Amino acid sequence: MQSPAAAFTFCSQMDVPGCWLGGGGAISIIFHVYRFFCGYIDYFLDISVISQIYQRNSEYINQTPDKQNNGIRSPTLVQWKEKLLVEVILVKIEVWSDFVCPFCYIGKARLEEALKQFPNETVEVEYKSFELDPNAGRNTEPVMHEHLAHKYGRSLEEARGMTANMTEQAKSVGLDFHFDTMIPTNTFAAHRVAQLANEKGLGKETAERFFKAVLTDSEDIGDHETITRLAVDAGLERSEVEDVLNSDAYTEAVRMEEREAHEIGVQGVPFFVINRKYAVSGAQPTEVFVNGLQKAFDEENKPAFENLSTDDGAACTEDGCEVPSGKE
Repeated sequence: MQSPAAAFTFCSQMDVPGCWLGGGGAISIIFHVYRFFCGYIDYFLDISVISQIYQRNSEYINQTPDKQNNGIRSPTLVQWKEKLLVEVILVKIEVWSDFVCPFCYIGKARLEEALKQFPNETVEVEYKSFELDPNAGRNTEPVMHEHLAHKYGRSLEEARGMTANMTEQAKSVGLDFHFDTMIPTNTFAAHRVAQLANEKGLGKETAERFFKAVLTDSEDIGDHETITRLAVDAGLERSEVEDVLNSDAYTEAVRMEEREAHEIGVQGVPFFVINRKYAVSGAQPTEVFVNGLQKAFDEENKPAFENLSTDDGAACTEDGCEVPSGKE
């Protein structure tokens, strides 16, 4: 067990909640200490211990400055996670999508099914902005079939056939689409709020809420009050969402991600990038995501060097020099 002073020093460096002066004193943590040949000391903090520390100190997360912490704001959930879990994230998946895109929701569901086969704490998923129609108006009428017929030069009957196929694919992953009442609209404001959600560590929850609202519940994702209600449902603060919608906040963040998408060759969504090395375009079958994730994990777990040595190589250790058998 470390002394309170030693624990306070380590926790201060790590910004562990509860370690600030006036924050209830230092947390007693058992660290495994190993002394290396050069005299340095390293600390290894098991992920389960990290989780326990976080659970015991969750009241400090996202709290506002107060007397207890001498006016110092505790780290946000995202900062806390970045500090303690950065070393265990092996795979990062970037997902470009639009909330009015049926295949984006289907692809998201298939990715999540694939992720069940891998340890949650080693994968990070980041949802990025992409507008299928940046010039779309804010419609208030459920005219999705008419919209599709006009956009793709099809008849209404052909448009209904297209949506029937997508509805069946959605059912296969547990989703329920209602194209007859779906409202096509502009998604730029929703993407700006999604950027806020990413900063708060609520990107996944917000994306899910927006997708479901559009494709299942037939809500108008272009309406600011609707966006606010959905974002609050996902865990965001109403005042922060309203501040974003009443300003141009995150406009450049959305545009930057859209430019990035075009720079890496994204022509349609959903588009998935795994560790900036593997790409999956479209709502591919679940096994495609599994294979891509497995490739990424296998690569991350490779030894740093490929050993090309043979048994003929003589070497010296601290205990002396060993000559290979049969050699003089």
